[in-house]
Amino acid sequence: MNDLILITISNITILCLIGYLLYQSRQKKRSKSRPRTPILRSKRVIHSHRKLSTNGQASHHTARKLTALPSPQSNGVSNLERIMEKIQDREVPAINLSEYYAGKVYVPDAGMYSFFRQKFVEHYLNLNDAEERYFGYSKSEIKEEIIGNRLNLRSIYQGTYGLMSPEHSVLAYCFFNLRKYFYIQYHIFDMIRHSPEMMDISRLLFLPKPITFIDLGCGVLSKGLAYGAFMAEKFQHKLNTQYIGIDIAPPLLDKAHELSNCFVFNSQSQFSFHTNLVGIPTKQLHKVIVLNCSDVFFDVPSDSKFVKGYARFVRQVMAHNPLSKIILIYQSPNIFCPAFEAFKQYVDVLQLVAYGQNTIYYQQQNDSMPTTENIRYEVLTLV
Repeated sequence: MNDLILITISNITILCLIGYLLYQSRQKKRSKSRPRTPILRSKRVIHSHRKLSTNGQASHHTARKLTALPSPQSNGVSNLERIMEKIQDREVPAINLSEYYAGKVYVPDAGMYSFFRQKFVEHYLNLNDAEERYFGYSKSEIKEEIIGNRLNLRSIYQGTYGLMSPEHSVLAYCFFNLRKYFYIQYHIFDMIRHSPEMMDISRLLFLPKPITFIDLGCGVLSKGLAYGAFMAEKFQHKLNTQYIGIDIAPPLLDKAHELSNCFVFNSQSQFSFHTNLVGIPTKQLHKVIVLNCSDVFFDVPSDSKFVKGYARFVRQVMAHNPLSKIILIYQSPNIFCPAFEAFKQYVDVLQLVAYGQNTIYYQQQNDSMPTTENIRYEVLTLV
């Protein structure tokens, strides 16, 4: 009887072992056959998140040191590919906000609608002739040859283009582009507010406390205006900011300075504008620092001085403000950007919070047809 029990137990043990080995073999086959599609080509809105530490902040950040820039990895495996592998292996939760944004169209509220018309819409329309041509140029010519051509636009800001002065070019830029970048940035703040995975980021960005906002490629202040308008509309208080705008075009910065008197900014807000990174104050900034770099990386080489210089600047901000929470917001057209990937590797201390791609809808005016923009975004923190 005892022998029979022992034989039965042995058989059961062997069957369990065989079943376990078959299960492991099947899991390996599944992992090998799983497609490795880059995240930038995914049509889902994907977020990943690690909670920001609130304890031991001083001991964690005081270890920051400004060291030499690391070189981007050359083995062909990018940080983005590693992140995609983690998502596919279920190490990072995927969150989709597409249902919230389905059918949502952003429209200007009464205050911003009036501000836009006063500052550039009416001025631009008044300079159009009876055939709706601006200094002899049609809308398509302005959008394609002047506004849409970055190299052309850059040269225009240094002189004239036909009968157009740099100020006239900036006015056309505002009419066609300011509201586009305004609503793209507004959408990113809206997304941060409604994503449960970015609750900690939301608490930092939307409290009525002073915030340093460093805007690379600031243009005419469109992203700063979006930040202030979002705070005013959703939280009923004005943005108190130390705004540092950086752009290579002085005529754009002149217009940005003019628009900085917008009603969405607190009277204690301070604005400074720069054509390069030299001489920008990086010490004694506020406890929350937003580094915004929208639409500035995709048309530059990944090994350019611009990429390395901004990475060095970011590391300097980090080293000079060891107790501050630093948030980096990146947005670009919906294409892969090698320069931004190189920038992240140069900085070397970025922690991903959320990323993905979206299609947003907005109206230039209350009675206009919706316009669409496809964007790719990333929200990161410095650790």
